[in-house]
Amino acid sequence: MDKYGIKLMAYSPLGGSPTESNAFVNADVRKDLFENEIIKLLAIKYRKSIGQILIKYQLARGNIVIPKSVTKSRIEENINIFDFDLTDEEVQQLDSLNKNLRFVHLSGFAKHKNYPFNDEY
Repeated sequence: MDKYGIKLMAYSPLGGSPTESNAFVNADVRKDLFENEIIKLLAIKYRKSIGQILIKYQLARGNIVIPKSVTKSRIEENINIFDFDLTDEEVQQLDSLNKNLRFVHLSGFAKHKNYPFNDEY
């Protein structure tokens, strides 16, 4: 995608809101992310939150990251990620966690003519 100047946007990069009940978000994905031992160890190593590690990972992959938050402290935490870098090995380690699934399904729109998620991924 880079050769065409196209960037991927990491929508819902933290797996959705932990407090909102949302039929479009896969709750198990968020649990898997925030309870993963590899991610927890990176958070300890860098003295960052799991969310900060996940955001930094997407940036390291060259993705555009737009985490949602409405609280000042979480917004500040989400942007406080520019004082460390993940190593190439750590990025590869996080890449290996891929489960080939979508966080957000938006299945209520599945019959729309431009719904993009009927394609295999």
